[in-house]
Amino acid sequence: MTSKDAKLLKAMDILDVKMEHFVEDNGFKVRFRFQKYTYIIQSLFDFYVGGYNLYLRGPYSPAVAEKGFEIAKDVARLRSEAESQPFKREPREILERVKDLFADEAGLNQETKLEAWTTYHYLKALCPVGDQGDKAVDELFKHKPKFLGDRERIETFLSRADREMDL
Repeated sequence: MTSKDAKLLKAMDILDVKMEHFVEDNGFKVRFRFQKYTYIIQSLFDFYVGGYNLYLRGPYSPAVAEKGFEIAKDVARLRSEAESQPFKREPREILERVKDLFADEAGLNQETKLEAWTTYHYLKALCPVGDQGDKAVDELFKHKPKFLGDRERIETFLSRADREMDL
């Protein structure tokens, strides 16, 4: 059986998160993507890594950050372990769809999409049932006024991401 860390590393490999660069001085993008993609993985699969709280750049988990450093220190061994136990078809396909969904596109880069959707999803869980979608969008733009200039594009993306990830 593949360890949880090896599975998480394998997921990050599919999502093009280069864990071997996690601890570098300029590794912020890698750490940011690891946090957000781990949040998404926890939302899609029964795969708990750590609890999240809302921070400046969206949901953040100290436990997930620690897990990222642990994985980064042992990438070679974990990657070897993961290769011996390939993902089943369905998780791989879901992760590839997530990767495509959050890829850079005209006007919205990957980091903006990740920050917007994970923050929206986090806030949506705090809203009263029945009012979640619209209320969460309003709350997102209250918490993230920097997104107001791209509001239409971000709202369109959030709607598409919700449909495609069925959350």
